[in-house]
Amino acid sequence: RADPGAVSKAIGFQDLDHGYCGPEVAQAMNVIRPWFGRMTYIHCPGWSVERICADIVRLRAKGRCDLAVVDYLQKLSWPTESKVGLNLAQLYGVMANQLKNVAEQLGIPVLIGSQVSRDYKARGDRRPHAEDIRNSGMIEEMSTQIVVLHRPDDTAQRSPQPVEAWVEKNTQGRLGKASLLHFPGRFLLASAADDQDMPF
Repeated sequence: RADPGAVSKAIGFQDLDHGYCGPEVAQAMNVIRPWFGRMTYIHCPGWSVERICADIVRLRAKGRCDLAVVDYLQKLSWPTESKVGLNLAQLYGVMANQLKNVAEQLGIPVLIGSQVSRDYKARGDRRPHAEDIRNSGMIEEMSTQIVVLHRPDDTAQRSPQPVEAWVEKNTQGRLGKASLLHFPGRFLLASAADDQDMPF
């Protein structure tokens, strides 16, 4: 659970690499110190969805998982059960459904990242939609919410970079667009509305 104040204390990795130790460093450390021991990162390339689901259940039972983030769906290995006759879209749908079942069973959000096809660039609006999620058929059906991130082509060299977050499916609320800012080198996405409050 991140403190919103951490956003205003973000420090670029390049500054830290060059030995910067200004007052912002101490302020940022005070904000993130309570996070220590409360965030669990597991590097698990090639794990099956069953193994990931089991780990989510295990961590939740220990009180160490309020939110699970899977980055990203296309990096998971196929389900261990034989799925003879299923196409790629159906296989990814099976995996998305297993993760959704765990979310509902444990009562926690599970956020799943996914790649999108590049075909969207040939369309008039030149932005990805939910149907551009790779092998999206059943993924779209299984998802409770779908948020598609898009950075307009003409903003790639800006810093910060404008990013559009399009809510294209939401079974629990409204659809629409939110404007965000991406700060390269900080792994930071922030609300564009808060830009005037940022000291960098």
